[in-house]
Amino acid sequence: MSIDFLISPSSTVPPPEWPSIVIGRLCPDRIRFSALRRLGPSLLILLLSWTGLAPAAERTVQDLAGETVALPAHPARIADLWFAHNELLVMLGGAGRIRMTVDRPDTTPWMFKLAPVLHQATQIRGQANPEALLAEGIDLAFVSSPRSALPFRRLGIPTLAMEFQDAEGLMRAVTLTAEALGSTTAQTVARRYNQELLQVMAGLQQRLGDLTEAQRPRVLHIES
Repeated sequence: MSIDFLISPSSTVPPPEWPSIVIGRLCPDRIRFSALRRLGPSLLILLLSWTGLAPAAERTVQDLAGETVALPAHPARIADLWFAHNELLVMLGGAGRIRMTVDRPDTTPWMFKLAPVLHQATQIRGQANPEALLAEGIDLAFVSSPRSALPFRRLGIPTLAMEFQDAEGLMRAVTLTAEALGSTTAQTVARRYNQELLQVMAGLQQRLGDLTEAQRPRVLHIES
C-alpha cells in the first residue's frame, strides 16, 4: 500500500528533497511515504498515529547474558526459539502470545495438551530465519545464547538470551520472562514459583545435608 502526497504542478515553491521513508518491521505491507512535501512534524505524527505506526512505549531490561535490550511495553507476538524456555511462557500465562515456537506436539505433547493455543503458532524446524520473524511481526524473541541473538537483533527484533546453568539462573530466567511480558499476573506467578523452588531446595538441603557424598543420590540429567 502506498500513500503519496502531491503538490500541484503549477506551484512556484521549489519542493525540498525529502528522503523516502520505508517502514518495514512495523508494518508487513511496507507502507511507503513518498514525496513528503510541505509536511510539518505535527502532521507527520498525526499520520503515524492514524496508521497505527506510532512507536509503542518502550522499556529496557537486562537479559541473562548482561545485554541491555529495549522491549515494547506489552509484547504481543513472541517467538520462543529455545526449547527449554517455552514452558516458562506457558506457566506465566504467555502461551497465547507465542506466534512462533521450536517446540512441537510430537516432542512435548504435554505442553500442547496444557496450552492448546500453541497449535496456532508456527512450528519452526531447524534454524529459525530472522526474516521470517520480521514478516510475522514478531516484537519479542527468546533464544538461548547471546550468539543466537545476533541475527535477530541486527534486524531490530528485541531478543533476550535466556541460557542458565543452575537453579539460581532458572529463577532469574523466570523473573526476567515475567518482566518481559509486562504483566502483573505473570510477575505474581514468577514470585510464587521462585518461593516454592527455594522451599524445595531448602527441604532437600535439610534432608541430605548430613549425608556423605557417597550416601547422596546421584542424578543423571540428560535433557530438559
